Amino acid sequence: MLNAEIPPLGKYLIGLSELIFNNQIGEKGIAFSVWEMIFSGKWHTWWGGEEKVLEWNFLWPLSFISALYYIYKIICKRRLYKSKLLGFWIFIYLLFLSFVPVCPRYLLTILPFMYVITVWIITKNLCCLLKNFNL
Repeated sequence: MLNAEIPPLGKYLIGLSELIFNNQIGEKGIAFSVWEMIFSGKWHTWWGGEEKVLEWNFLWPLSFISALYYIYKIICKRRLYKSKLLGFWIFIYLLFLSFVPVCPRYLLTILPFMYVITVWIITKNLCCLLKNFNL
């Protein structure tokens, strides 16, 4: 029988989380590399190289900025939209991807939703833009 003392659950979970983080990020990737992938299209591979994401285009950073603008509108302006959950899910998922090794395919789950938010913002603000340019 083991005579080892069992640590408190909170201390154990923090230690386990630190072990997972150090194992995943320390050996196989760079923390926060998802942001570089979104804005520049460069991917730090787990085998130590850096590759260009062939599918990257200018809509990735544009749609991310649109998603941030959308979250700003619904939080700071206290607007309530049914799609509020979508904006928060994108933010939380990108926060999660900041701490794990990232492959370009991981962005496939949020890119369509970021594009939808971008189109929604453009259509909502199109009338204001047309008024400013007298069209």
